[in-house]
Amino acid sequence: MSMSSPLMYRTAQWWHWWVDEMSTLLPSAVRSALLPNVERLYLKAADTEVIVNQGNAAFADDTTAYALPPQALPDDQAQALRKLVTRSRDIILLLPSSKALVKQISLPLVAESNLREVLGFEMDRQTPFKLDQVYYDHVITGRDSREGMLQVELIVTPRSHLDPLIDALKELDIHPHQVAVENPVDEAASTINLLPEGLRPRKRNSARHLNLALTFIALTLGAIMVALPMIKQAQRIETLESEVQLKMRKAEVIQRIGQDIEQLRESANFLVEKKRATPLTLDIIDELTRLLPDNTWVNNLTIKGKEVQIQGYSTTAATLIPIIDGSNLFMNPRFRSSVISSQDSDEERFHLSMDISTGDQK
Repeated sequence: MSMSSPLMYRTAQWWHWWVDEMSTLLPSAVRSALLPNVERLYLKAADTEVIVNQGNAAFADDTTAYALPPQALPDDQAQALRKLVTRSRDIILLLPSSKALVKQISLPLVAESNLREVLGFEMDRQTPFKLDQVYYDHVITGRDSREGMLQVELIVTPRSHLDPLIDALKELDIHPHQVAVENPVDEAASTINLLPEGLRPRKRNSARHLNLALTFIALTLGAIMVALPMIKQAQRIETLESEVQLKMRKAEVIQRIGQDIEQLRESANFLVEKKRATPLTLDIIDELTRLLPDNTWVNNLTIKGKEVQIQGYSTTAATLIPIIDGSNLFMNPRFRSSVISSQDSDEERFHLSMDISTGDQK
């Protein structure tokens, strides 16, 4: 899965929100020890200076200019800059818009699964540069499922411009985590990173440790929330059983308490039995992988209760119904829409659904 896919983008947004929310639960002393004092440090590098701003991409406040090359920087300023860099979680280098080429491109929707590689192949045709002459990133700006097309914004900057800036910052012991373009058109464009994976430094371990600590806290709280009802039910059952032993001579009381115990046991086992009666998602994926022929590709899988839906492409879409009908895990397979033939190949686009068998129905 591409790191630029919508799912990965939304997951990253949710993760950062969750870390920020959970970190507020920590005592201030612990939070200050684990988190850096400066969340983001923005840089603008020119031939003779680098402009630094703490947490403001618009460079409105707290802006300081440091001379380049590093040898021209006084010792006190160099020490202050190193301290500021050490305290920062994210270091972002902003390029002027004049140093970046932005190109709107339309591609087939199927190219989304390996979009970066496809854009690399298209570089010579879409830009005046060769692939080895540029650093690039992209933003998905639209999808047209009906036409099967994907709208992509390609952002390119020449290596001849960015490499000298990176080298000058290295001499100041500054290693940016992200290279972006000033004044992005929309919020999604602000997530681009023109810096290749191999040149991105690893972020501070403190943030990683915080993530691990918050994950442990969340898992512990989740386990407690699941265990408390079971413990209460177990305690209730134990109390009722004690009452039964104390009132064995009273048949009516014994019967009533016995019924209460049985109801509590059924309630305690309800979730377990329901889980056993429902196949795991991995079982469904494994069965589909086993059933579907090699000429069939699935690009969308949806599980809603007892219904499973798959969408994709196949050269023999009509044969999928009897293949799936022969499975012990599925029943009642049917097409949810008409099979659509591709104009460029012998593939057919299909949307198929089936019900999960409960065992006693098939």
